[in-house]
Amino acid sequence: MALGTARPSPIGEVVAAETARFTAECYEVHCPPPLGSLVRAGEALGVVFRAETAGLEPGRVPIARGRGYAREEDVYRENPQLAKLLRTTFESLAVGSWDGQGLAIPRLPPAPPRLHGFVYLCPPEAVRAFTASWDFLDRLLAGPLGEASDQALAACLRAASATHPDSRAFLVAAGKELAPRLRGDLPRLTALLRGMRP
Repeated sequence: MALGTARPSPIGEVVAAETARFTAECYEVHCPPPLGSLVRAGEALGVVFRAETAGLEPGRVPIARGRGYAREEDVYRENPQLAKLLRTTFESLAVGSWDGQGLAIPRLPPAPPRLHGFVYLCPPEAVRAFTASWDFLDRLLAGPLGEASDQALAACLRAASATHPDSRAFLVAAGKELAPRLRGDLPRLTALLRGMRP
């Protein structure tokens, strides 16, 4: 599956990595990629399943600062130091490997992404190419994250549908692919199908 060669701007850097998943810190606070987004870090392709904004210092909990302000933006305008005291991270489950020649393979990457490696949001044509095959479904369905994997899968399929010429046909086909994979777990299948609705 071709991923293209265009190089968009990175959205963050890898701060923790293992073969099956990786964590990245966003360059902009409060700006993680949406749940279910397909991202690339080195050779790894991942689906975003979790995001968090927290204080930089582990033992220091952010405190409320908005009393007396009419809008959230006012809190940040009056407390510009907040942008330097907070960080937003997101975690991705590895679902594929990019071979460097513009092709994506639905299997784990040969090695984790490098720490401080750049993370890119995959463009629509790359998402369409990668989701043209259903092989990535198995990785998310077998993911060790339980409901988080399923929510990410449903969000991924919703987002991917927008990149295909007929989004409804794509989602119907995805449902048909999921049905035999989850034939013994009707509640899970039902929840996924509901979550896939645009």
